[in-house]
Amino acid sequence: MGQIKSALELALERTRDIEADKSGLEERELKEAGMRLYAWLEDGNEEKVHDFIENQSGDARSSALKGFLEVLISRITLPSSEHSMDSIPVIEKALAILFPGQNAVQVIPAQIKQFFEAYLSDRQRLIDALTERFEPMLREKEQQLAQQTGQRVRLRPEMDPEFSKALQANLDKMNEQYQQVIDRVRGELRDKFEGSAP
Repeated sequence: MGQIKSALELALERTRDIEADKSGLEERELKEAGMRLYAWLEDGNEEKVHDFIENQSGDARSSALKGFLEVLISRITLPSSEHSMDSIPVIEKALAILFPGQNAVQVIPAQIKQFFEAYLSDRQRLIDALTERFEPMLREKEQQLAQQTGQRVRLRPEMDPEFSKALQANLDKMNEQYQQVIDRVRGELRDKFEGSAP
């Protein structure tokens, strides 16, 4: 019986955890404020971002900027299309806010643009090369289907499971290599922030 805790003891233990986590809760709230800052920047409210930051001090400012940095880092991802380039001006503004006057950081948006372009170009070359490699096999399948059904059928590469499997495997390899670069940039930004935290 001595090992069974009463409901009161359990409640008191939970209360201690809540009290100890109060500072963590405040920090999370400030990080969420940093996330709002990024949303404001995306909406074109750069002045609102500057005003908010200027009205914070000490730990509150640092936590908000850390949340802001984390959202920025989450936006630096492998591009899915040409439209991914649209995020670069916002990334550039965010970097200027986080690292004012640091020229070494201000070249990052141009590097990200080159990176995005290289990735999209390499991805397209990969797709084109696989399409060319699978073309004879697809034409052969079309002939077989025409003989079986008596109708002409046009197969596109993305309709073929073997093509899709080969494409995904090759894209996974390529993405892994490019992701390493993104991870390195993210790590460098975190390190720079920690080294210059206000």
